[in-house]
Amino acid sequence: MATLLYIFPHPDDESFGPAPAIARQRREGHAVHLLTLTRGEATRQRHHHGYSKPEMGRVRFEEMQCVAEVLGLSSLEVLDFPDGELAELDPRVLEDVVARAIERHRPDVVVTYPVHGISGHPDHLVTHAVVKRVGCALRERLGVPRRLAFFHLTRRARKETGPPAHFPPGAHRRLRFVHRRRSRAGRGGAGLLPDLPARHRKAPAAGIGGRGRLLRAVSGNVRSAAG
Repeated sequence: MATLLYIFPHPDDESFGPAPAIARQRREGHAVHLLTLTRGEATRQRHHHGYSKPEMGRVRFEEMQCVAEVLGLSSLEVLDFPDGELAELDPRVLEDVVARAIERHRPDVVVTYPVHGISGHPDHLVTHAVVKRVGCALRERLGVPRRLAFFHLTRRARKETGPPAHFPPGAHRRLRFVHRRRSRAGRGGAGLLPDLPARHRKAPAAGIGGRGRLLRAVSGNVRSAAG
C-alpha cells in the first residue's frame, strides 16, 4: 500500500476533479491525506448568501469535514492562509508548512495543480510552485516523495464540466496560450518541470487527466511508488 498527499489551496479543489481517484485509492487501502492551504473565504459565492469572509470561511471549513467523511480521508488539515492572497505572502512560509506536511506523512506520491493551475487562479499557481520546489528538495534529502503528480483536466472533461466558479475573466485565453507553449515544449519531464535544473527534470513526475484517465494515472502512480 502507498501513501498519497494531496495539496491544494482551496476547499473544493479536491472535489473539482480528483475526488473519484481519492475514493478509489481509499477503497484499495491506500492512505490518502489532504492539506488545504486556505478556508476559501474569498469565493464570490459568499455574496449570494450574504456571508462575510469569516462566516464563509467557517461554512467551508465545516463542508470540508463532510468531504473528509465521504471520501474516507486518512487525515485532513485546513489552514487559514488568506484566500486569493497567497502570492502576497513570503513563499518561505508556505514552503515551511508544505515541508512539514511531507515530512509528517512521508508520502510516496504528492498531488497538486500543474504549472498553469488549470484555471490560472493565482493561488493555484503559487501552490504548484511551492509544492514542486519543496517536493524536489525533500526528495533529494529524504527520498520522499517518490513522485510528484500534477492534476489536470483533459480537453473533453473541460468541455463536459465547464469552467469552475472561480474561473477569472480571460482565463480561457491564458489557458490556451499555456497549452500551446506546453505542446511546443514536449511531453516529457521537461514539459512538466520547465523551470528546474536539468538534474531535476528527470525526477519522476506525472500528469493526472480528467475522469477515467485521472483514475488510471493515479492508480499507476500508486502502483509504481509502492512497487
